[in-house]
Amino acid sequence: MGFRKGLIIELASIVALVLGIVGSIHFSSFTAQKLNTHLEISTDWLGFVAFLTTFIAIVLGVFLLAKVLDKAIKAIALGLLNRIAGMIFGILKYALVVSFLLYFLNQLNAQFLFLDEGWNSSSYLYDPIMKISNLFSSALDKVNIPDPIELIDNGSNAR
Repeated sequence: MGFRKGLIIELASIVALVLGIVGSIHFSSFTAQKLNTHLEISTDWLGFVAFLTTFIAIVLGVFLLAKVLDKAIKAIALGLLNRIAGMIFGILKYALVVSFLLYFLNQLNAQFLFLDEGWNSSSYLYDPIMKISNLFSSALDKVNIPDPIELIDNGSNAR
């Protein structure tokens, strides 16, 4: 978890994911144009390949930068502080992931009723984790997020 990786790498994992998705949404049409001029890729796959290529390039770039920064932190003897902060951030990151999974589980259960009523009543962590989920779901409702499938399809039309 975070103690082993440190804060820099933990932060980089979140930043890489977010920048990878956002960057791929905005720059995959550019990548599709470049791929289309240099490679013979079917237009059916061009949008997906461009999105994936852009995503991987951004994620690798962020992780390479994070590794350099992590080495610098270790060189100036802040390694232990980095590891402790990374542990705290890692715990928060996993709590966020679990809260999203529980949120989607609740949404699916409300629609398909595959879990018994009261399945979560004996859990000590369910309510605190759902508070995190509710906080972020209300924040996401205010953000206009485009449909990723539509964006990938639009990238395949780039020439």
